[in-house]
Amino acid sequence: MRNIFFVSAIIACLLIAAGCEKGPDFKVYTYPAQSSSGMTPGSGFAGSDVTIRGKNFGSLIQAVRVYFGGVKADTVRSCTDSVIVVKVPLNALSGSVTLQVWTTINDSIGVFTVIPLPVLTSVVSKGSIAPIIAAPGDTVLLRGTHFMTDPSKVSIDFNGTAATNIVSLQDTLITVIAPSGYSAGNVHVTFNGLTLTGSALAPGLPQGDISSFYLKNYKQPYTSNGMTSAQKGTSGKWATPDYWTVTADGQNQLNSGATARCGGLSYQNFSTGELILQAGWGDATGNTLNNAKMYQTISLPAGNYSLVVNINNFGFAAGGTNYIVAASGAGLPDIGNVPTSALAYTNFSSSSSSNSATTTTLNFSLTDPTIISLGFVSTQVANSWFRVASVQLNLL
Repeated sequence: MRNIFFVSAIIACLLIAAGCEKGPDFKVYTYPAQSSSGMTPGSGFAGSDVTIRGKNFGSLIQAVRVYFGGVKADTVRSCTDSVIVVKVPLNALSGSVTLQVWTTINDSIGVFTVIPLPVLTSVVSKGSIAPIIAAPGDTVLLRGTHFMTDPSKVSIDFNGTAATNIVSLQDTLITVIAPSGYSAGNVHVTFNGLTLTGSALAPGLPQGDISSFYLKNYKQPYTSNGMTSAQKGTSGKWATPDYWTVTADGQNQLNSGATARCGGLSYQNFSTGELILQAGWGDATGNTLNNAKMYQTISLPAGNYSLVVNINNFGFAAGGTNYIVAASGAGLPDIGNVPTSALAYTNFSSSSSSNSATTTTLNFSLTDPTIISLGFVSTQVANSWFRVASVQLNLL
């Protein structure tokens, strides 16, 4: 029993001794309160940078939090003891800017106004050639939203060449003059450091296929949205092509159930349609074409051109004359005057070939800007036709 008391006494002494030993010495560090002396700029786009100046910021980016109108910035670019650079968050709100470094919060940084991001929706030339061709000196319209209207904050370049003549700045429209010496490429607009890229413009027509600049509804699939209900009837086999002028003699077909004639376009062989002039098989005007015309009228600058007509098939009975024609003015000459009045023409009639694909090319030159008409003039006897897959205009 005495041994038990002795051991107990020893343990008690050890516990008392252990309790008297000093524990770890943790040092509590207090960071100096940060303060701000200014913020620049006071307004800008979401995604732009803001610089906050002051002191006692430290240098640890992870310790910094900045709020724009209560919205936390997700990117702090840099941090020194006196300068913080922060990216305005994309969903920032206009209002007070709050800075927190470690546990110190400063809500007197300043007020930041978020400017709506500008959007560039279209770049269109008002020149005489085409919407994407802007010769030096042509007016160009830039449309969009939230454009800045302070000339000191807006600049424009045409594929790197500065535009020095900005005519007007509006919230949704900028009017500018195409500069001299630029090369084909994208138009750029810079608003207070934010650069937007618009569509491309060219100072002149490129050589080669220029159909898309001048012609409309010129290849399969062809459209016929201008048809009336009286012309459509119930079959929809025949139609009049959009953007083509088809004279009354060429509108010689009558759909089943229709009460008005149409012509110039057929959906019989292709769902994508074919341009067509046809006589026979009981057509609505007596099985003949006497002076049928189908054409488009456009304005071309001076130059050398070719008109390439891709014909799916054709068949001409003896006695018909079928011209591909380029002529000055808004219309084509009558069949008997084509050889003397046209700028250029070719007769692609044949009494021996039928159902044969062929390509016919018509070359012509213009010494001055000219309004011209391009298309077909046709006289056909019964059971004749030609069907066109595409028409292509080239600058040589």
